[in-house]
Amino acid sequence: MWQIRSWHFWKHWCSVLALFQAGLVGAGRQAIAILLLTLAVHVLPRAALQSVELPLLSWSFLLTAIGCVLTRDRFLDATEDRVRRASQSMRPSNPTVVSRVACTQCLIAAAALAATGLAGPPNWLREVECSLAYGRYIQIAWSGVFSMGCVLFAVTAHAAYRAFRCG
Repeated sequence: MWQIRSWHFWKHWCSVLALFQAGLVGAGRQAIAILLLTLAVHVLPRAALQSVELPLLSWSFLLTAIGCVLTRDRFLDATEDRVRRASQSMRPSNPTVVSRVACTQCLIAAAALAATGLAGPPNWLREVECSLAYGRYIQIAWSGVFSMGCVLFAVTAHAAYRAFRCG
């Protein structure tokens, strides 16, 4: 009995993750961009970047996130097709309603994650970073993780938009 439930559980979550495939690929691309940008900023001379390094990285992460969102590839096309089929199976009389709702919800999540990433970590986390030797990396990780989440939801919103716009 447990094996049957376990199989249904994994089958359900795999189908949900398939709807986020393009977003997950975009978040992976964003992770690579974050790593490269962080390394590039740390290679530059320290005196020139002391005060602007962290805001520069946060805005750079957001700009690369926009680039990841606007990238069209086969993963976006596949996710668009999956969203379209899911919309048609949920509400055959008006399938674009489900795609529009998914697009709106993903856009709200992406905007909230982008704003939170730019705002920086909360005060209690800033106090923790002051006590750590490598505390400044908390701010970089904060902006990076939130920009990856922003990309995940924004790319999924892009696929949902294309599903109701082109479908």
